[in-house]
Amino acid sequence: MAHGKNRSFIGGVVVGIGLTVASSLALIYGLDVTFGPPGYPHFTAKSARTATIEWARLSPFPEKAESFTIVTGGGMFSREFRVSFFGNPQAIADWVQSCPGVTDPKTTKTEAPDGTITYEMLGGGGAEFAELIHHPTRGTISIRTYWS
Repeated sequence: MAHGKNRSFIGGVVVGIGLTVASSLALIYGLDVTFGPPGYPHFTAKSARTATIEWARLSPFPEKAESFTIVTGGGMFSREFRVSFFGNPQAIADWVQSCPGVTDPKTTKTEAPDGTITYEMLGGGGAEFAELIHHPTRGTISIRTYWS
């Protein structure tokens, strides 16, 4: 007993490990860092955009895209990006047609009864899958690509 206080070695170790884990998680989430495949060791919002453009073989995202969201998913051995946005229907249609993945002859194009067009593209940059869903009359875009 030091200074009349009862000290517990195991309790101190547990508290120390807990604080280390909590501090590490706070730092990782505070810096907006996630882990991904080789060549993309850490993802931030900017690098997630860059990786999505490369993996889905897209043109740079339209400047006037509204409600742009990008969500990451995956685990230790995979990484997925889901992007959605909308804009002026003609500007979005022009952007879609400027994308190398969309214009590739190997891309599969499917049109739904409501006018939604789905492009299943070969992934770029080592990605296994890339898909772009475009609703021309609404000017909406949904993109999904992943690496595993």
